[in-house]
Amino acid sequence: MKTQKEIDSIIDERIQEELTALDVESLYNEALDEQGEVNICGMSYSQSHVLKEVDPIAYRCGLNDFTSDYYELDGLYYENDEVDAIREEVESEAEEDESEQ
Repeated sequence: MKTQKEIDSIIDERIQEELTALDVESLYNEALDEQGEVNICGMSYSQSHVLKEVDPIAYRCGLNDFTSDYYELDGLYYENDEVDAIREEVESEAEEDESEQ
């Protein structure tokens, strides 16, 4: 019988081996930039660039909120749906192994 710690370790290994980490900062910037550009003195800038330069604290807070929608492992971010699929598969395999014993 595997402990929860062993199961969690297997899940983490599979995530790192099978999934591609996301560049959440780029995804955040894209989400901000979907709203259009900002014009300052006749010059156009992306909203993400303006926010990051003008108010870096607000930018980091927003990025932090944005990353809460993803699964974080060792500083890398993954899609929750993909992580959940791996988790369900590993837990199901562990239950099958337990029932066979």
